[in-house]
Amino acid sequence: MTTPRRPFFFASRSGAVAIFLGLAACGNRNASPTASASASGSAMAAPADSAASPPPKTGTVLGRVTIKGDPPEDVEVKTAPECNVAKGFYGKVFRVGADRGLADALVAVTNYPGDPVPARTPAKDVYIADCSFGTRTVVATVGQRIDVSNTDTKLSFMPYLDGAPFRAQLVAMPQGKAIQLRPGEAAHYLLRDLMQHPYMIADVFVLPYATADVTGADGRFKIEGVPVGKARIDAKLPVFEHVTTGKDIEVHEGDNVVDLELRHDKAADKVVPIPEAVWGDRH
Repeated sequence: MTTPRRPFFFASRSGAVAIFLGLAACGNRNASPTASASASGSAMAAPADSAASPPPKTGTVLGRVTIKGDPPEDVEVKTAPECNVAKGFYGKVFRVGADRGLADALVAVTNYPGDPVPARTPAKDVYIADCSFGTRTVVATVGQRIDVSNTDTKLSFMPYLDGAPFRAQLVAMPQGKAIQLRPGEAAHYLLRDLMQHPYMIADVFVLPYATADVTGADGRFKIEGVPVGKARIDAKLPVFEHVTTGKDIEVHEGDNVVDLELRHDKAADKVVPIPEAVWGDRH
């Protein structure tokens, strides 16, 4: 049995999330990660010269991430009887669907022409169901909220972002209003629950660009609004230290189908341990 673990990295204000992912700065290829993070500002802010410039041509990058090699190891998950269903969601070190589709993989497109693409919406939605967050990876853009809704009809939860400034202790009531979490700067956080569900953990990556997505249970992803031209696509399984893949691509208007494959080697891949839970800012 493997104990529940997740990767953990709190970036400094230098935009080190991009370095953690092994990705170059998005937008200007000559920019540093620091410059990209600073230039992005709020997730909803448009570039300063956008009024004078015609909108850039963009395309959609979509596809599927699969995984080969060793199957996922078992994870020991201790739950209350009313949450036994969560063992099916968290009971493996990673989730694999039909035809080797890899769930919860972080996929990002970077190194495209122009400025970092801002977010289109003010928040990313996360839904609690069956004593789980419904995903084990969340990606957002600097300036976006993370809205956590509880769809359960009986149980309450208390979601919070480990690593973000702690503002209030809010309870997500059954089918109640969403809890709004504000991560702040670009960094890697953990979404946790304080209501006796310690296994409920999701990696949260807040990036200085919106051209990223997380694969669903079938391994599929879709990234819209990518500027036309040469770019880079990378995929990472956050639970492991070095399970990544990527390649250079050419983005055209319309749909651009890109499939990626990761490999798991049980003997070589290291699961990065998580720290003890902390309320408030770790910096």
